[in-house]
Amino acid sequence: MALKTPNGHSKQKQAQQKSFTAYPQAQARATPSVQYRRNVWNPRVDGVVIVMLTLLCAFTRLYQIGKRAVVTWDESHFGKFGAYYVNRTFYHDVHPPLAKMLIGLSEFLSGHNGTFGFKGNYPSYVNYTFMRQFAAMFGIGLAPLAYLTCHQLNMQRQACVLAALFVILDNCLCVMSRFVLLDEPLLFFTAASLCS
Repeated sequence: MALKTPNGHSKQKQAQQKSFTAYPQAQARATPSVQYRRNVWNPRVDGVVIVMLTLLCAFTRLYQIGKRAVVTWDESHFGKFGAYYVNRTFYHDVHPPLAKMLIGLSEFLSGHNGTFGFKGNYPSYVNYTFMRQFAAMFGIGLAPLAYLTCHQLNMQRQACVLAALFVILDNCLCVMSRFVLLDEPLLFFTAASLCS
């Protein structure tokens, strides 16, 4: 059992502290030699990089997004659920409602009256291009969020750019961003929560 001194430290601890103060080389050996360099935010450089990455991501998501006027894959389900919100129709939903409410908001903003059943080709009165662009905005937001998340993890700028390029050029993320689906809002809010 160590004897306690009046200040509450053991005699052994006081002897260690004396050896560090008496012998500076012992203190230098005790501290780690690896120094981590903090990745400092540079508004001029990082801001330009984020804008360039966002523009590149917007190009990959928005290029000829309205070319195919056919209801594709799960647009038939999620567009219909969004139309329920436009019509103020109650229905049983197994998912959390935010993404479908956002789809309903895109239909409302595009002027859709909720009468189209999302089967076959889009009629002329449904602005499906705007609805797809609205969903694509969440996919576009993934690239700057990837950059910011990696920057907050203290990665070098090159690694942050590489992570954002992985998100931009990923074929699955690019395709999902081009249709009216729940995936992109889900991924955007997940990435935003991770970033914050």
